[in-house]
Amino acid sequence: MVPVSLPKDATLNDLKLPKAEAERFLRRTLGVMSKLREHGNIVLRIGTTGTGVAPNYRIEIKDGDHIVAIDGANHQPWPEGSTFDGAENWSTATMTYADVQGALAAVMPAKRDPPT
Repeated sequence: MVPVSLPKDATLNDLKLPKAEAERFLRRTLGVMSKLREHGNIVLRIGTTGTGVAPNYRIEIKDGDHIVAIDGANHQPWPEGSTFDGAENWSTATMTYADVQGALAAVMPAKRDPPT
């Protein structure tokens, strides 16, 4: 079977991961975003050329028009200047920090009330 690419408007909500792995991926993504938020308003855009298992993503810093490309497998920045230009490689949809927090909340196990 040929792997199917992500839709052009994919977000992190479209990840093809079991919940525990999605939770780990989203936590690490939020960690990267947390470090970059100090530079201004940021949004995340995921790469759509893969299958959604560990997508590359980029953080766009709106105040400075700066882009940081991140390797989805290890959550480390690609070398300076690696933005993987080409609109066809990136989702048309973006996510804010709050959106990624919401995606994380959606995959986390429900908290149970302690027995009474």
